[in-house]
Amino acid sequence: MGFHRTALLFTIAVLSLTQSQAAADRPDAVPRVHIPQRIVDLGISPPGLKPSGKFIIGNTGSAHLNIIELKPSCGCTVAEPETKTIAPGDEVVVAVTIDPRGKGGSYLKTVTVETDDPEEPVVEVVITGEVSITEHGETLERSVIFTGKCASCHAEPASGKKGEPLFEAVCAMCHGHYGLGGPAARINDLKFLESNDDSYIRATIENGVPGTSMPAFAEDAGGPLDAAQIDSLVELIRWWEQGYVFKDNRSYIRGAR
Repeated sequence: MGFHRTALLFTIAVLSLTQSQAAADRPDAVPRVHIPQRIVDLGISPPGLKPSGKFIIGNTGSAHLNIIELKPSCGCTVAEPETKTIAPGDEVVVAVTIDPRGKGGSYLKTVTVETDDPEEPVVEVVITGEVSITEHGETLERSVIFTGKCASCHAEPASGKKGEPLFEAVCAMCHGHYGLGGPAARINDLKFLESNDDSYIRATIENGVPGTSMPAFAEDAGGPLDAAQIDSLVELIRWWEQGYVFKDNRSYIRGAR
């Protein structure tokens, strides 16, 4: 009796798998990506500890879903799926890890998920969290973000750029596009601009801000920017005080005023 029951269950499982495969092989079968959680908060972590989390990629379609690429916004972020092929009705876990070196305070990263879903081939998942700063002050090796994998987004994009293109390349990821705010402070802000002169803004860019994740960008401090590039950022930021934000080399949007 036990043997026959086992054989029956095995037969049912095989038939179910065969039917599922047949459905997935239909000419009209299509995959459908489903990511229920598109903002992943890794919480507060101490310096030196790599925060980690996960998100789910499901397939609600009738064909196998293939993950073409998982592309983090920064080299400090790693996203690893259990598998890159998802059967209809199934899901996979994507493990996410952040390298906290050089970070202090809030951070915001993204993982761009590219699949062969014909209707929604690209989905962006936001990764947020905070690296705590000790009460004893500056403990961060902030210049580390200009080396290794992190250089691909914090240093190399600065090459050959000045002004607005330079800001968007290496500053906007923290201060927001056009300085309008992000994980770090909004600097396209009338109160900030009226309260701080050019020398303060220049010194902040050159030397960073102790006790925060704002690094020293000047070349002689280990950063990627030369004096002319830093001057171009000061000029851009001061221009915002007049009420202008340069956009796409063609048009303007309203600035601090």
